[in-house]
Amino acid sequence: MMRRNRVLLLVWVVMAAVMMGGLAEAQQNSGQRGQRGQRGQRRGMGMMGRGGGTDFLLRLLQVEKIQKELGMLDVQVEEAQALSEESRQAAREMFAGTRDLDEEDRQARMREIMEKFRAGAPEREKKLRKQLEEILVEEGQMKRLKQIAMQIQGSQALQNPEVLKALNITDAQKKRFQAIREEMGEQMREQFQNARDMSREDRRAAMEKFGKEVEKKVNDVLTAAQKTKLEELRGEKFEFDRSELFQRRGGQGRGGQGRGGQG
Repeated sequence: MMRRNRVLLLVWVVMAAVMMGGLAEAQQNSGQRGQRGQRGQRRGMGMMGRGGGTDFLLRLLQVEKIQKELGMLDVQVEEAQALSEESRQAAREMFAGTRDLDEEDRQARMREIMEKFRAGAPEREKKLRKQLEEILVEEGQMKRLKQIAMQIQGSQALQNPEVLKALNITDAQKKRFQAIREEMGEQMREQFQNARDMSREDRRAAMEKFGKEVEKKVNDVLTAAQKTKLEELRGEKFEFDRSELFQRRGGQGRGGQGRGGQG
């Protein structure tokens, strides 16, 4: 059951990653409603290529079940929510005004913004990760969060530089991953371009089938030793319902905990 959920979630992350990060959220809001699905798929594959990042970790920290798994105190929850909102607000400001432009000007402006964002991404990621580490200061919290993220991301985690280094991924394997991303990205656009017209059951079945294909293609690139190491990095299994990523708690704390104690 856990593997089935992970396969489904891998495809869901690829298709809906545009909803997880502040930049993607702002990009959605800046365009016309009729173009969102297609744009979301393109950006989703971009997220697959980056293996998530701190924005994704912050998104996970909005889920109460994960907060409890990490033993987060109320003050940590509040700080993580504030940092996540700060990241989203910065992205929204980047896209401010693009909605009012005509199509040609908007596309040009979007390209300009994305180029600027990509150029500043490494420094932004470094700063954001440091801020998150200053919040998750209790022993084992950051490690467990990374483990949970890897389980949720499935094969997508293999695009994370930390994971690539830990598994000693070769240049040849990296090239193969890139080829898989391009191949599956094209297949995804073809298979899911009319996803809105499908029933929920048919869409779920198609997603599960696609997810298994992605998982198999990526896993086939790994050696037996790398597969074993990957499972070690994922840690103890964490049962998770992907729908919880869309549930926001509005900054409320849990049970009145504070930094100084559990009650």
